[in-house]
Amino acid sequence: MFFKPWFLSLLLVLILGAGWFLNQTLNSPQESIPFLPTEPVLSQTQNEIKKEKSISHESVSQTELKAQSLEVQEFIQFTEKVYQSLPFISDFQRLSESEVHHTPALMIEAGEKLGEIAQALEDHPEWAESAIPFYTDCARNDQFPNPVRALCYYHLNQIKNQNSSAFIDASVPVEVRSLAEKLE
Repeated sequence: MFFKPWFLSLLLVLILGAGWFLNQTLNSPQESIPFLPTEPVLSQTQNEIKKEKSISHESVSQTELKAQSLEVQEFIQFTEKVYQSLPFISDFQRLSESEVHHTPALMIEAGEKLGEIAQALEDHPEWAESAIPFYTDCARNDQFPNPVRALCYYHLNQIKNQNSSAFIDASVPVEVRSLAEKLE
């Protein structure tokens, strides 16, 4: 049975997100939200983060850009919009208990967006080099949840491994690389 890359990306994010959440829940005290840091993750100020998030709530799926008809520059702009719309770990702090009981909608939407990029790259493999900065930044951004970072790292590996036999980005944490390896 043949599945589209966007569907596989969505499925992988759902599985990884659920596993990551369960792992964090089982290894954390019950009085706090298990997967959230108590201090800011990056050195960015809260105002910078709010500015970025105000842009990110723009719905990427509703944009008139269609991944199949993009030119390279439009594809790069599309990846920038997707990057800005990916959820931060801090976004999960505002979720209710019922919203985190199952895979949060934020995680599902992130998988769908990453799947759109994967589909565009399958349709236009010549754009792969243009996607490397997006996937690299996504995999290295410690404000993003590990399942999102792992999916980005997985796709980055797919592109890099087409040109060479082994690729490891030491700036990506081991737990993210380990999640990405499970996708292979």
